[in-house]
Amino acid sequence: MEVLKYDESHNEIWKKLISQQRDGPVRFEQEGRNTYQRDFDRILFSNYFRRMQQKTQVFPLNLNTLVHNRMTHSFETSTVGRSLGQLVKQVLKNSIDPQNSELIGLIDQIDSIVCASCLAHDLGNPPFGHLGEDKKGKILFPKLSQEQENEKIPKEFEGLEELVIKDCAKKQNFVSQGDEKADYLYFDGNANTFRIIASQYGKRRGLYLSYSTIASTVKYPWGTKECEQKHSKSSVQKSEIKNKKAEKLSPYRSFRQRKIRHKKSGYFERDREIFEKIFTKLNLKGEDGFYRHPLSFLVEAADDICYHVMDMEDAFKIEIIQDTQATEQYENLHQESQKIISSFERLNQKFSTKETGKSNKNSSTGMGTTNSQNDNENNRDKNENEKENKNGNSIKNIQKIKLTQQITSTKQSPKNKHEEDSRWRKNNMDIDHHISKKRAILINDLIWVAYYQFCYKYTEIMEHKFFDNLLDSAFEEYKIRTKKKKSSWELFQEFSRENIYRGDSLLKIGINGKIILSEILRFFYTAWSECKPIKKEIQEILPIQFFPMIKQNKNIFSQNNDLPLTYILDFISQMDDFYAFELYQKIVGEKLQNSPTKILFD
Repeated sequence: MEVLKYDESHNEIWKKLISQQRDGPVRFEQEGRNTYQRDFDRILFSNYFRRMQQKTQVFPLNLNTLVHNRMTHSFETSTVGRSLGQLVKQVLKNSIDPQNSELIGLIDQIDSIVCASCLAHDLGNPPFGHLGEDKKGKILFPKLSQEQENEKIPKEFEGLEELVIKDCAKKQNFVSQGDEKADYLYFDGNANTFRIIASQYGKRRGLYLSYSTIASTVKYPWGTKECEQKHSKSSVQKSEIKNKKAEKLSPYRSFRQRKIRHKKSGYFERDREIFEKIFTKLNLKGEDGFYRHPLSFLVEAADDICYHVMDMEDAFKIEIIQDTQATEQYENLHQESQKIISSFERLNQKFSTKETGKSNKNSSTGMGTTNSQNDNENNRDKNENEKENKNGNSIKNIQKIKLTQQITSTKQSPKNKHEEDSRWRKNNMDIDHHISKKRAILINDLIWVAYYQFCYKYTEIMEHKFFDNLLDSAFEEYKIRTKKKKSSWELFQEFSRENIYRGDSLLKIGINGKIILSEILRFFYTAWSECKPIKKEIQEILPIQFFPMIKQNKNIFSQNNDLPLTYILDFISQMDDFYAFELYQKIVGEKLQNSPTKILFD
């Protein structure tokens, strides 16, 4: 028997949160697919999604055909998100009155919503991986950004800043004036994703996704304007006072909110109207701003699981790290995840016994634990942690090391080179299988950790009092209970930052990608701001859909219809890596001898 402390007041909340409303033309709804499965199909067959096949996720695409690109990452994230949605859907359905068929029918579509949102979550990321996200604002406004005040402007940016600032005073329709300047100071892939899935070009184009799918994709329910305001000293001080009050109630409640509030945003200022329309319709508007959709926590967790775990395997495949390092990181995180899962199951069993008068070993998720139960779990986790520290390496770790040694060693000397090559391939296949198995086990562990944490924080989430990441908060709470300095989740991410993301190959793609993006931006901005024949070249490059206010191509560059910088950035952010490189070749006026991968990554 599953025990779930469900408040009947949540019925009406879920009826508003799960909305089939969408903008765009009304069409005949065919049977066999629900609204959110249509969302999934629209994303899958869109040009935006197809371009992600040649967009870098983390590692350069030429290093190994098996490394992830944005497309494969999105597919895997949608699969994990669907699993999380199915778990949450089932536990909610078991807690609702069976006679409430209308609500059960809505809850039954949660997994489809999460799956579609996961598939769309990276559509707005620009070329060259995470490089493009944080460089656009610095390219256009290298000194206006407070984060750059004390930094020296790279040579490739010199002169561009003066050009932009000079034209700010000349052109009234320049989008950097006023509030929309923040859109470029704090350009973010998340905000650009919202623009793609929620906005329409010229009111004729767009994905027209359902409101629930769009809202579930938004991790940060504030815009670029709020990011700019948060940088003022007075706003930061007020925010710190509020956060200190929150910390008295919960030592881990606001740690992540403080960290990302200044850097990330969920929508551009120019898209504020459509954002407020959608979130107001879903009843996500409060007195102090807008709230996250509850299902967005599942989307975020699925992204975190695939992003961190799969990057470790990719790093092993391209020989950035050793198999022993990957195995150790996977195993340590697996061990701690199992302890967290066990503690959740014990809490659920106690809650189930209290509610039903009997023990239920196979009970699923329970919510609403008491302080005394939490204290008992804290003591149990603390004792387990102390016992583990005394014993040193576990038996599983020893077996892991032995297995790795057996795989990498050869018992007999080969008779010839062919036998040696054959043995080498077999051993490496065994290592790959071993790492893949560890990775699969860990993904399953983290799915259950995220699911249990969602259920444990369910009341706070529905009351809009939970602000953190599900995985971060689960491991943070475990660290506090066991009085550890750092959780395995933190150590896992630190290892990735130090040994993977700061490697030579990623530094090279950062430097060369920065040059390519800055040159493209410089070209388009110069051509737009100055009335010169070069503007004819833009006419040949930019597709017509990026000029919604212009009916005929011949009027694009007239004096009264200047090309807004908004649509230039829309165009650039939707490029894939290789198209950006080819466009860079056209701009510099010569065909480079090296291939894109040579120029970008070697």
